[in-house]
Amino acid sequence: MQTNVGTLDREIRLALGAALILIALLPIGASQPVLVLLLVFGGLFLLTGGAAYCPIYAILDISTEDGRDELEVTS
Repeated sequence: MQTNVGTLDREIRLALGAALILIALLPIGASQPVLVLLLVFGGLFLLTGGAAYCPIYAILDISTEDGRDELEVTS
């Protein structure tokens, strides 16, 4: 599988995913649907960051890979 997520994008996704999961696991008194959403989105960010592949980027033909960390539309 070809990667389409660059280094900076990966680091942001991994940090955000970990933060969302941590928030969901802390006893903050949020409702159960909110906690589930935090876990789901946190997991998605960790998955796309770890795999360096984002299916939404693939559909939109976007890549932050190739040594550049700024958003690039390839067409």
